[in-house]
Amino acid sequence: MAKNRVVVFGGNGYLGGELTKQLMSRDCRVIVADLDYTLDLPGVIYEKVDITNMAQVRAVIEPQDIVVNFAGIADLNQARERPKECIEINIAGNNNILQVCVERGVKKIGYASSAYVYSAHGSFYRISKRTCEEYILEYSKKYNLPYLLLRYGSLYGGLSNPSNGMHRILMRAMTEKKLSYDGNPSDSREFIHVTDASEITADLLLGSEQNKAFLLTGLERFTMAELFSLIEEILDEKLNVEFGCSPNSDHYKMTQYNFSPIQAKRISKLAHVDLGNGIMDLINTLFKKNLKE
Repeated sequence: MAKNRVVVFGGNGYLGGELTKQLMSRDCRVIVADLDYTLDLPGVIYEKVDITNMAQVRAVIEPQDIVVNFAGIADLNQARERPKECIEINIAGNNNILQVCVERGVKKIGYASSAYVYSAHGSFYRISKRTCEEYILEYSKKYNLPYLLLRYGSLYGGLSNPSNGMHRILMRAMTEKKLSYDGNPSDSREFIHVTDASEITADLLLGSEQNKAFLLTGLERFTMAELFSLIEEILDEKLNVEFGCSPNSDHYKMTQYNFSPIQAKRISKLAHVDLGNGIMDLINTLFKKNLKE
């Protein structure tokens, strides 16, 4: 049987990189299409691609490919500060991918969306994700393009960077002995480890599901106060805890859910990375990284 050929746009990024590892472990032929490549994964094919460049996008997609798009501005704060680039990269860039997918006749296109997508919050980031989802639905309706809408909740763990919320919280706890959050102690999240998210994503991409939306979240809901107490327990020290209640915050409050005309099936892993263990692993990773620097 021929290997599944999967093109991962943004495959050098946080979640894209974890998905690339999962796909390689499942004997796929993986093409990472990104602006840079730092993964140390034998067998991965890297193509330097700017998704705003149609010719570059066209050069990497072949008929019967499975395509998934993680490329673009993924940080809510960056998107808020760079609205024009958010349009050019997140929306127009994704449209380039969709157009080539139709031309080539791919098996399916997976799109990395967000739990923010039909929230009242999320600023330009949320708007870009919602617009892309609607474009995908219209492409599917007009050109019979099979799709998966993958709405991710609060990701953490793995090789995260300072744009990740949990990463920032833990770094500040370790370096400044402070836990801070721009919101209320009662604000809640359903954290999902990046390994669990990437495993679920690989299952969906390689499986028979199509033309559906999925909400990928953790099994347990934690308030920010409960999360901070857990971090203090793991670090075994009392930290300076600060909550700010900025009325202009674009992050969701009690829940990321809101009315959505495109209903998503919630999907989680029963055998998942426990939040406490995941935080301990991330603290160890950050500690070792800081020692090297």
